[in-house]
Amino acid sequence: MTNRVHIRVSMEGNQPKWELMHDGLKITELSFIEVLELAMQATSSLRWIPRKLD
Repeated sequence: MTNRVHIRVSMEGNQPKWELMHDGLKITELSFIEVLELAMQATSSLRWIPRKLD
């Protein structure tokens, strides 16, 4: 397996449904706020990646 983690978005009627997936397996359902917090944490962590000095 590739150890890939992602969020799958599907529509349930006219409402979006967010699911945390790991290697194609559903781990849990997420709320909009949980997805937003996860995205904010991921982008905030990017600042700690060292930049290559020229």
